[in-house]
Amino acid sequence: MIKTKSTPRSGFTLIELLTVIAIIGILAAILIPTVGAVKKKASMVTSSSNLKQIAIAYATFSNSGTRTRTIAKGAWSETSNKQANDMLQWAKVLAYHAGLTDAGIWFISSDEKVSNYAGTLPRSIGIKNADGTFTESAEWTAITEEVISYSAVVDMNANASGSTPLIWTKGLQTDGTWTITSPWQGEGGHIAFMDGHVEFFPNIKDAEYKLAPGSASTGTTSTSDIAAAIKTTSTTDYLQK
Repeated sequence: MIKTKSTPRSGFTLIELLTVIAIIGILAAILIPTVGAVKKKASMVTSSSNLKQIAIAYATFSNSGTRTRTIAKGAWSETSNKQANDMLQWAKVLAYHAGLTDAGIWFISSDEKVSNYAGTLPRSIGIKNADGTFTESAEWTAITEEVISYSAVVDMNANASGSTPLIWTKGLQTDGTWTITSPWQGEGGHIAFMDGHVEFFPNIKDAEYKLAPGSASTGTTSTSDIAAAIKTTSTTDYLQK
Protein backbone atom coordinates (compact mmCIF):
# COMPACT_ATOMS: atom_id res chain seq x y z
CA MET A 1 0.00 0.00 0.00
CA ILE A 2 1.40 3.34 -1.08
CA LYS A 3 1.14 6.20 1.49
CA THR A 4 0.56 9.68 0.14
CA LYS A 5 2.25 12.67 1.73
CA SER A 6 -0.31 15.02 3.34
CA THR A 7 -0.22 18.70 2.44
CA PRO A 8 0.24 21.03 5.48
CA ARG A 9 -2.79 23.18 6.26
CA SER A 10 -2.40 26.85 5.38
CA GLY A 11 -3.55 29.74 7.60
CA PHE A 12 -2.79 31.29 10.99
CA THR A 13 -2.73 29.56 14.30
CA LEU A 14 -4.79 31.07 17.12
CA ILE A 15 -1.64 32.34 18.83
CA GLU A 16 -0.45 34.06 15.64
CA LEU A 17 -3.86 35.69 15.16
CA LEU A 18 -3.96 36.95 18.74
CA THR A 19 -0.44 38.32 18.34
CA VAL A 20 -1.40 40.29 15.23
CA ILE A 21 -4.51 41.67 16.96
CA ALA A 22 -2.41 42.73 19.96
CA ILE A 23 0.09 44.52 17.72
CA ILE A 24 -2.71 46.35 15.88
CA GLY A 25 -4.19 47.39 19.23
CA ILE A 26 -0.86 48.76 20.41
CA LEU A 27 -0.35 50.72 17.17
CA ALA A 28 -3.89 52.11 17.37
CA ALA A 29 -3.31 53.20 20.98
CA ILE A 30 -0.21 55.08 19.82
CA LEU A 31 -1.60 56.60 16.64
CA ILE A 32 -5.19 57.59 17.55
CA PRO A 33 -4.20 60.22 20.18
CA THR A 34 -1.64 61.60 17.74
CA VAL A 35 -4.26 61.97 15.00
CA GLY A 36 -6.61 63.64 17.51
CA ALA A 37 -3.90 66.09 18.57
CA VAL A 38 -3.11 66.95 14.93
CA LYS A 39 -6.81 67.59 14.20
CA LYS A 40 -7.10 69.77 17.29
CA LYS A 41 -4.01 71.77 16.34
CA ALA A 42 -5.34 72.26 12.81
CA SER A 43 -8.68 73.42 14.20
CA MET A 44 -6.92 75.92 16.46
CA VAL A 45 -4.95 77.31 13.53
CA THR A 46 -8.17 77.67 11.53
CA SER A 47 -9.88 79.42 14.45
CA SER A 48 -6.99 81.85 14.80
CA SER A 49 -7.16 82.63 11.08
CA ASN A 50 -10.92 83.14 11.27
CA LEU A 51 -10.57 85.58 14.17
CA LYS A 52 -7.96 87.49 12.19
CA GLN A 53 -10.45 87.89 9.33
CA ILE A 54 -13.13 89.06 11.74
CA ALA A 55 -10.81 91.62 13.34
CA ILE A 56 -9.83 92.98 9.92
CA ALA A 57 -13.50 93.21 8.91
CA TYR A 58 -14.25 95.08 12.15
CA ALA A 59 -11.43 97.54 11.36
CA THR A 60 -12.90 98.03 7.88
CA PHE A 61 -16.33 98.71 9.36
CA SER A 62 -14.95 100.95 12.11
CA ASN A 63 -12.86 103.15 9.85
CA SER A 64 -15.06 103.38 6.75
CA GLY A 65 -17.20 106.30 7.96
CA THR A 66 -16.39 109.94 8.50
CA ARG A 67 -15.59 109.07 12.13
CA THR A 68 -14.67 105.91 13.99
CA ARG A 69 -17.70 103.63 14.34
CA THR A 70 -18.43 100.94 16.91
CA ILE A 71 -21.05 98.21 17.17
CA ALA A 72 -23.55 99.51 19.72
CA LYS A 73 -25.76 97.49 22.05
CA GLY A 74 -29.25 97.37 20.52
CA ALA A 75 -31.44 95.51 18.07
CA TRP A 76 -30.20 95.29 14.48
CA SER A 77 -32.53 96.63 11.81
CA GLU A 78 -32.26 98.02 8.31
CA THR A 79 -32.09 101.54 9.75
CA SER A 80 -30.10 100.66 12.90
CA ASN A 81 -27.58 98.47 11.12
CA LYS A 82 -24.66 99.25 13.43
CA GLN A 83 -26.29 97.66 16.48
CA ALA A 84 -26.36 94.12 17.86
CA ASN A 85 -28.15 92.34 20.69
CA ASP A 86 -26.51 88.97 20.08
CA MET A 87 -23.62 87.43 18.17
CA LEU A 88 -25.83 86.68 15.15
CA GLN A 89 -26.52 90.39 14.80
CA TRP A 90 -22.88 91.29 15.56
CA ALA A 91 -21.83 89.09 12.65
CA LYS A 92 -24.54 90.62 10.47
CA VAL A 93 -23.17 94.12 11.08
CA LEU A 94 -19.84 93.01 9.58
CA ALA A 95 -21.60 91.20 6.74
CA TYR A 96 -23.58 94.36 5.95
CA HIS A 97 -20.80 96.94 6.30
CA ALA A 98 -17.61 94.98 5.58
CA GLY A 99 -18.80 92.21 3.25
CA LEU A 100 -17.85 89.42 5.68
CA THR A 101 -20.66 87.12 4.55
CA ASP A 102 -18.85 83.78 5.01
CA ALA A 103 -20.77 82.06 7.82
CA GLY A 104 -18.24 79.26 8.27
CA ILE A 105 -15.72 81.45 10.07
CA TRP A 106 -18.09 81.77 13.06
CA PHE A 107 -18.00 78.06 13.95
CA ILE A 108 -15.34 75.93 15.65
CA SER A 109 -15.63 72.24 14.80
CA SER A 110 -14.71 71.10 18.33
CA ASP A 111 -17.44 73.29 19.85
CA GLU A 112 -20.07 70.83 21.11
CA LYS A 113 -22.86 73.24 20.18
CA VAL A 114 -21.57 73.11 16.60
CA SER A 115 -20.92 69.36 16.41
CA ASN A 116 -24.31 68.57 17.97
CA TYR A 117 -26.27 70.99 15.81
CA ALA A 118 -29.07 69.04 14.15
CA GLY A 119 -29.66 71.41 11.26
CA THR A 120 -27.51 72.51 8.32
CA LEU A 121 -24.75 74.93 9.26
CA PRO A 122 -24.96 78.01 7.04
CA ARG A 123 -22.31 78.77 4.47
CA SER A 124 -23.41 82.37 4.03
CA ILE A 125 -24.87 84.97 6.38
CA GLY A 126 -26.72 86.62 3.52
CA ILE A 127 -26.38 89.40 0.94
CA LYS A 128 -26.69 93.16 0.98
CA ASN A 129 -29.07 94.26 -1.74
CA ALA A 130 -28.68 97.28 -4.02
CA ASP A 131 -31.45 99.14 -2.18
CA GLY A 132 -29.58 98.85 1.13
CA THR A 133 -31.68 96.03 2.58
CA PHE A 134 -30.12 92.78 3.77
CA THR A 135 -31.40 89.30 2.99
CA GLU A 136 -30.29 86.60 5.44
CA SER A 137 -29.77 83.05 4.24
CA ALA A 138 -32.40 80.59 5.47
CA GLU A 139 -29.74 78.55 7.31
CA TRP A 140 -28.43 81.64 9.14
CA THR A 141 -31.95 82.61 10.20
CA ALA A 142 -32.48 79.09 11.57
CA ILE A 143 -29.50 78.95 13.94
CA THR A 144 -29.37 80.33 17.49
CA GLU A 145 -26.64 82.38 19.12
CA GLU A 146 -25.25 79.44 21.09
CA VAL A 147 -24.02 77.86 17.84
CA ILE A 148 -21.67 80.81 17.30
CA SER A 149 -18.28 79.91 18.77
CA TYR A 150 -17.21 83.41 19.84
CA SER A 151 -18.09 86.28 22.18
CA ALA A 152 -17.47 89.93 21.30
CA VAL A 153 -17.49 93.45 22.70
CA VAL A 154 -20.31 95.93 22.09
CA ASP A 155 -20.19 99.65 22.92
CA MET A 156 -16.43 99.67 22.41
CA ASN A 157 -14.70 102.98 23.06
CA ALA A 158 -14.02 104.57 19.68
CA ASN A 159 -10.53 105.51 20.91
CA ALA A 160 -9.71 102.12 22.41
CA SER A 161 -6.06 101.10 22.16
CA GLY A 162 -4.85 98.32 19.87
CA SER A 163 -4.34 96.01 22.84
CA THR A 164 -8.04 96.05 23.74
CA PRO A 165 -9.75 92.66 23.28
CA LEU A 166 -12.41 92.66 20.56
CA ILE A 167 -13.58 89.08 20.08
CA TRP A 168 -12.57 85.75 21.64
CA THR A 169 -13.37 82.06 21.99
CA LYS A 170 -16.62 81.77 23.94
CA GLY A 171 -16.66 80.35 27.46
CA LEU A 172 -14.26 82.89 28.99
CA GLN A 173 -14.87 83.46 32.69
CA THR A 174 -14.33 86.70 34.61
CA ASP A 175 -11.35 85.08 36.39
CA GLY A 176 -9.56 84.69 33.06
CA THR A 177 -10.14 80.96 32.49
CA TRP A 178 -12.34 79.09 30.01
CA THR A 179 -15.14 76.72 31.02
CA ILE A 180 -14.93 72.99 30.34
CA THR A 181 -17.76 73.41 27.80
CA SER A 182 -15.75 75.92 25.73
CA PRO A 183 -14.57 74.80 22.26
CA TRP A 184 -11.15 73.72 23.63
CA GLN A 185 -12.70 72.04 26.69
CA GLY A 186 -11.33 74.53 29.20
CA GLU A 187 -7.74 74.39 27.95
CA GLY A 188 -7.75 78.02 26.82
CA GLY A 189 -8.91 80.14 23.92
CA HIS A 190 -8.01 82.77 21.34
CA ILE A 191 -8.43 86.51 21.69
CA ALA A 192 -8.37 88.93 18.75
CA PHE A 193 -7.36 92.47 19.69
CA MET A 194 -8.28 95.81 18.19
CA ASP A 195 -4.98 96.04 16.30
CA GLY A 196 -5.83 92.76 14.53
CA HIS A 197 -3.38 90.41 16.22
CA VAL A 198 -4.62 87.11 17.64
CA GLU A 199 -3.17 85.15 20.55
CA PHE A 200 -3.97 81.86 22.26
CA PHE A 201 -4.16 82.02 26.06
CA PRO A 202 -4.09 78.80 28.10
CA ASN A 203 -4.69 80.92 31.20
CA ILE A 204 -4.90 84.69 30.91
CA LYS A 205 -5.13 85.55 34.62
CA ASP A 206 -1.43 86.37 34.70
CA ALA A 207 -1.23 88.13 31.32
CA GLU A 208 -0.20 91.78 31.43
CA TYR A 209 -1.88 94.00 28.86
CA LYS A 210 -2.74 97.65 28.89
CA LEU A 211 -6.38 97.75 27.91
CA ALA A 212 -8.97 100.43 27.36
CA PRO A 213 -12.52 99.22 27.87
CA GLY A 214 -15.45 101.63 27.96
CA SER A 215 -18.23 103.04 25.84
CA ALA A 216 -17.80 106.10 23.68
CA SER A 217 -19.73 108.23 26.15
CA THR A 218 -17.81 107.27 29.30
CA GLY A 219 -14.24 107.70 28.18
CA THR A 220 -11.34 105.30 28.65
CA THR A 221 -10.39 103.35 31.75
CA SER A 222 -7.03 101.62 31.56
CA THR A 223 -6.41 98.31 33.27
CA SER A 224 -3.75 95.63 33.23
CA ASP A 225 -6.38 92.93 33.92
CA ILE A 226 -7.51 91.47 30.62
CA ALA A 227 -10.37 89.59 32.27
CA ALA A 228 -11.71 92.77 33.85
CA ALA A 229 -11.70 94.49 30.46
CA ILE A 230 -14.10 92.04 28.90
CA LYS A 231 -16.47 91.22 31.72
CA THR A 232 -19.79 93.01 32.06
CA THR A 233 -19.40 96.37 33.83
CA SER A 234 -21.13 99.73 33.69
CA THR A 235 -18.76 100.92 30.97
CA THR A 236 -18.39 97.96 28.62
CA ASP A 237 -20.41 94.93 27.70
CA TYR A 238 -20.05 91.81 25.62
CA LEU A 239 -22.33 89.35 23.92
CA GLN A 240 -22.81 85.62 24.62
CA LYS A 241 -21.43 85.56 28.15
